[in-house]
Amino acid sequence: MPIQKTTKKEIIATSYQVFRRQGYHRTTLEQLAKANGLTKGVFYHHFKNKEAIMQEVLRTSHSYFAAKVFSIAYQDDMPARDRMQQMMEASNRILAKDCYGCIFANTALEINHIEEEFAQFTRDFFEDWEKAFTHVLESEYQPNKAHLLAQQIIADIEGSLILMQVHQNKDMIQRAYERTMKHLE
Repeated sequence: MPIQKTTKKEIIATSYQVFRRQGYHRTTLEQLAKANGLTKGVFYHHFKNKEAIMQEVLRTSHSYFAAKVFSIAYQDDMPARDRMQQMMEASNRILAKDCYGCIFANTALEINHIEEEFAQFTRDFFEDWEKAFTHVLESEYQPNKAHLLAQQIIADIEGSLILMQVHQNKDMIQRAYERTMKHLE
C-alpha cells in the first residue's frame, strides 16, 4: 500500500469514523493507520498513541457540535421552535448518518468507567448539549423545568440512537426528534 500524505485534520476525521464504527477497544493503532493510508510509524509522528488520537477525536467532535448544533440554541432572534428544529436537523446529519450513533454515548458506554480522561470529554459534551436545550426550552418553561426537560430529551435521543444501532432503523431517532418538538407546540 503506498503511503499517502494526509493532514492531522483528515486523520482525526477518518479515525472518528473508525472509532464510531468499531469502538475504542476493538480499534487498534494499526487499523487507524491503515484507514488513513499510513504506516504505523507515520501515524506515531502525528499521535503518540491510541489514547491521544481518541482524545483529539472527542475534542474535535465536541467543537464541531458546539459550532454546528449547540450554537443554534443561542440565536435568540429566531423563534424557539425554529432553533429546536434546526438543532434536530443538524444533529441528525451527524448522529443518524450511518446508524453508528453518537461517539460520546458510545464512548461513555464502552469506557467511561475505566478511562477517566475520556469521561471528562463525554461529561463536557453532554453538559453543553444540556445547556443548549435548556436555553431553548426556557422560552416556554421555568428554568428548572427546562433543565429537566433538556435532560429527558437527551436521554430520549441517546436511547433512540442505541435502538437505531440495534435495529439498524433510523426511524427510532426520527421519532425521538418528533417527541422533542412536541415540547414547543
